[in-house]
Amino acid sequence: MTSRSAEALSLITGRLAALPLRSRSLRTTLARDLSFAEARAAGERAVRQDEDDPQVEPEYRTRLLTHPGRTGRAVLMLHGYAGSPHSFAHLAGHFHERGYNVYAPREPHHGLRPGSRPLSAAGLVRYADEALDVVAGLGDEVGVIGFSGGGALATWLSAYRPASVRRLLLLAPFFRPHPTQAPRWAVPALTLLFGLGVLPDRPVPGTGYTLHGVAQYLRVMANQPPGRLNPGLLGVGVAYSALDGFIDPAAALAVCERVAAASGVEPQIHRFPPDAGLIHDVVAPEVLLGNRAEVADLYLNLYEA
Repeated sequence: MTSRSAEALSLITGRLAALPLRSRSLRTTLARDLSFAEARAAGERAVRQDEDDPQVEPEYRTRLLTHPGRTGRAVLMLHGYAGSPHSFAHLAGHFHERGYNVYAPREPHHGLRPGSRPLSAAGLVRYADEALDVVAGLGDEVGVIGFSGGGALATWLSAYRPASVRRLLLLAPFFRPHPTQAPRWAVPALTLLFGLGVLPDRPVPGTGYTLHGVAQYLRVMANQPPGRLNPGLLGVGVAYSALDGFIDPAAALAVCERVAAASGVEPQIHRFPPDAGLIHDVVAPEVLLGNRAEVADLYLNLYEA
């Protein structure tokens, strides 16, 4: 395909995707003000539901780490597509030891024994919105850490819940596929055709993902207009690996820098070099191995700027 043909197709698919991908349900929140007792009870309910559900793998359950009362800082940790709160097993404890109340909820349809993940963009933003209600009741200053697809949800919360979100840390955030996976001009068509079920779902080889699932996160991103930013952020950071072939690093940096510029803060950026041996996952304890404590300190510093 020539560059002119690609540009023409990009223009067509972009216009085609603009209308159906804009959804009011993906641009509204149902924020609730919860007391500390109500927030902790809601988090504990989610933990018990996972414990009582035989379909939820034990290591994939929701995690809630709280102190006896409301703390000065609380953080929401959102895992990625096909992942679970287990990704934050070490990082959650690291933040909790330093005085934070921490909530890492299991995303709907994840961590189940059969492995089925019938995602929807509306379900994803509702899950993130409700999770932020819990964390907002657990601490005075609230932030969000999002890994991979959780990074898309974290930026959505920052844009649509600016009164609640004060800090943002994006770990290998999935805003667009890596250009080797899908060229930029093809992303609107992928989002439209697979995100809305125009084409039948199909797996992404070697990942555990499906195109329908990937497209749901892209639909979330399509409903974050560039002009809607959070001027009240105190810190914005991003970390990713040079070897990551799943995310578009240019998009990760561009979003981080744009969000930071709107709030007048310096973006905190860390790029793991190739010799770090990390691919896409830059947070799970079994991936970091002996470097867990060092990387957790790094993330804490990026988060607190």
